Amino acid sequence: MYHLTYYQSAHYKTYVFAFQKSRFYRVKAALLHCKTYAFAMSKRSYHFLRKYPLQNKNDFDE
Repeated sequence: MYHLTYYQSAHYKTYVFAFQKSRFYRVKAALLHCKTYAFAMSKRSYHFLRKYPLQNKNDFDE
């Protein structure tokens, strides 16, 4: 009887941890995707503004 109870307890714990892990990894993947997208956009904007300034400094010297 003890062996059966111990086995069920271990099996239940494994199932619970696996379920928690899958939920965690799903959320983590979504957050990392958003985070990567935000950093990629800011990096892209920085390079765009650096290469193509929106205002020419000579326009204000007149």
